[in-house]
Amino acid sequence: MAKLMAILEQGYSLHEDGWTETLTGLNMLSNLINIMEENGDTFNAILMLRLVYISASYLAEQTFNKTVQLYINQNNYSINEDEKQNYSLRKVGISNAMKNWPKQLTGRGFDLGSGCLQSLKGITNKRNDIIHKLNDTSHYSNPSKIAAEIIYSTIEACKTIEKHFFPEKEFSYSDWLQTYPIRPSELYKKI
Repeated sequence: MAKLMAILEQGYSLHEDGWTETLTGLNMLSNLINIMEENGDTFNAILMLRLVYISASYLAEQTFNKTVQLYINQNNYSINEDEKQNYSLRKVGISNAMKNWPKQLTGRGFDLGSGCLQSLKGITNKRNDIIHKLNDTSHYSNPSKIAAEIIYSTIEACKTIEKHFFPEKEFSYSDWLQTYPIRPSELYKKI
């Protein structure tokens, strides 16, 4: 019961925005997965893990979209009407946007083939399988470990995204992560 109360207390914090709310939800899910796994409820832990994939992808998309918008606004980057559809996440998709927009805007592309951004790509692909393929039958062993890897990798990817566009700036949510640290983990590896 004490574990459950600690999980719920984090949800009553004053949030900065949707990013901190989403991260709080991810941490709560991760803690619930741990409890379920400790109690032998692997089936429900796996169902919760699917929500971790979806929420983590959303967290990264929030960071990417917010960072790109801020970069465009701060650099007075003008986009003509014909180009506007090329800068709509809804039309382009997060994978294509992450592949193309950084280079178009800053002259330097993301390294999507290694590190946390490669992990994020795997998380996003798995999220797409979960959402778009109802018959996703991936084997999930050790859901609590996978959840920790997903959250850790996503946070590291969010930091990398911001640092790419604003190398001199501290990560926007550093203070939040000091107050509500995430579990240290390895980077996510594709299952």
